[in-house]
Amino acid sequence: MVAPRCLRYGSQIQTGSGEEIRSNATTFTVDPGDSSESTHLTITTELVARPGISGVLERLLSSLMLRRVYRKEIARLAEYVAQQRVG
Repeated sequence: MVAPRCLRYGSQIQTGSGEEIRSNATTFTVDPGDSSESTHLTITTELVARPGISGVLERLLSSLMLRRVYRKEIARLAEYVAQQRVG
């Protein structure tokens, strides 16, 4: 069995006071698919939101934005794979 391949990147956000650090990370994991012609891509994002109503809004807006970003990323990956098969 082939081991999954992972790419993880993230950022730390420091507020103006210099005390609070929030860490966000996104992980792309590619696992072997059901056949030699397929793979399974899993994209996960860990967000550390602010407390209170601002955190609720942050989670909601982040969720909406990340869906669009993930769709674009998946389309780019599919295009890359298609070009590799032709070339």
